[in-house]
Amino acid sequence: MPRFTLSLPVLLLAACAPCFAYSEAPIRAVNLYPGTAIVQRELAVTAGSRRVELGGLPTDFSVDSLRVEGSEGVRVGQLSLKDEAAAAPTDARQAELEDRIQALQDQEAELEVSAQSAQAVNDLLGRISLGGDGKGSAPPLTGPGLAGILDVVRKSSSGSLSTIHDTQVRKRDLDKRIAAAQRDLDQLRSGRRDARMLSFEVAADQAGQVRISYPQSGAGWRPVYRALLDSNSGKVMLERQALVHQRTGEDWSGVSLRLSTGRPLLQAAAPEVAPWLIRLAPEYRAMKAAGNYAVVSAAAPVPAPVMMDKAMEASEERVDQAVESQSTFSTEFAVPAPVSLRSDGSEATLTLGDKQLDASLRLRASPRLQAAAYVEAEAPRPEGDWLPGRVQLVRDGDYVGQIDWQPQADDKLLLPFGRDDLVRVRYQRKQERSGETGLLGKRGQREVTDVYTITSSHKTALPLLLLEAAPVSTDDGVKVEKDFLPAPDQQDWDGQSGVLAWKQTLKPGAPLTVQAHYTVTYP
Repeated sequence: MPRFTLSLPVLLLAACAPCFAYSEAPIRAVNLYPGTAIVQRELAVTAGSRRVELGGLPTDFSVDSLRVEGSEGVRVGQLSLKDEAAAAPTDARQAELEDRIQALQDQEAELEVSAQSAQAVNDLLGRISLGGDGKGSAPPLTGPGLAGILDVVRKSSSGSLSTIHDTQVRKRDLDKRIAAAQRDLDQLRSGRRDARMLSFEVAADQAGQVRISYPQSGAGWRPVYRALLDSNSGKVMLERQALVHQRTGEDWSGVSLRLSTGRPLLQAAAPEVAPWLIRLAPEYRAMKAAGNYAVVSAAAPVPAPVMMDKAMEASEERVDQAVESQSTFSTEFAVPAPVSLRSDGSEATLTLGDKQLDASLRLRASPRLQAAAYVEAEAPRPEGDWLPGRVQLVRDGDYVGQIDWQPQADDKLLLPFGRDDLVRVRYQRKQERSGETGLLGKRGQREVTDVYTITSSHKTALPLLLLEAAPVSTDDGVKVEKDFLPAPDQQDWDGQSGVLAWKQTLKPGAPLTVQAHYTVTYP
């Protein structure tokens, strides 16, 4: 099937003669950002060119964002833009789909002719076997050759019926393929249908190029990370990949691609600060006048366990690692090999690079929430601008899950690497008692004692972080007394009120026991 490449006609009006010359302005380079793309076309102009008209440009960019620059000896003058209806297919992909549907429909028509021919043969054979008009009104064939004639009729009829059945099966397959191609074509046609004509004056003292660049929506990239832990060495290899996609209406074929972490479409200036005025709400005034007060206290819900989504599948384009360059505010990656990407929204994976991090390993356990220990690796946050993204976690070659990483949330990189089945965690409620206290003013009292035991079957000692959420009173009428053995190493761990942390060394075969006793007194 022939393939057609979309070309943008350019009319060069030479000053020496009123002649017309057509050329192309293909996409040569693309700067891709998380939510947009800067597309750069390159147009070859001949010496003496005075005016250029370039059609087929998209309409989804603002006029003031257009940049037109000439090479040495080529000066660009006044620009003008005019929107026009797009009569031709939006891109080569649409033309290919239209040709494919037409070819499939032609095949289906040929099958229909074959089926009709086989049906006619079968009808004729039926009339011959019955004799006369096929209804048995004429006397049937008789004579010594009757058996031979009937055998020929039977075989010929069987062949025609087989042809009809085979044709129906092939038509069903063609119908499915036509429907699938039609859906893809309808999806492409549902996008923009208008185009834009760019006209500008040019003074070309010599042959050269004109570079035309403009932003386009419907394209972008997002990061995907993969963290590989080698538990023997304590090293973490952090791989960075990019999922790129585009639905701009034109395929990118062999373009030079640069990826940037910058965000040109976000707000450029900081927000203005407005006065903060406070007053009593009318509902509160009415409630106070009626003496209707209500105090509601609710405990914070236990966070639901994070469900691991299935790893996303995408077409992966393996190339050499991109060349990374860092500026003051962003990081850019120049993909070394030309990239081709269809305008159908499908994603392709590009490898950007990797960094080896020196991480410290530890075990983490929260026995009250779950009787299990998990492996964690902590490393300094890597340098550069890192976008939020999903991190796939691999421990010693085994995939253990994935998390969402927010690089700006912390100055450290903390990666969980799954459950450690060689560590046994036990939670036991040793004591629980409720009663009253006080002689004059009776008050309720509740005492609980919890014991946590952690045992390791590893051959070497490992650091352990044990976390416990102790009760915290937010009411003057509720008193909480706490007693721990051993005492916690850190109060309000990670800035969370009431969260206590024990940082211990878990030795092989030596159980570590922590006891927590709480006494809560309330009205």
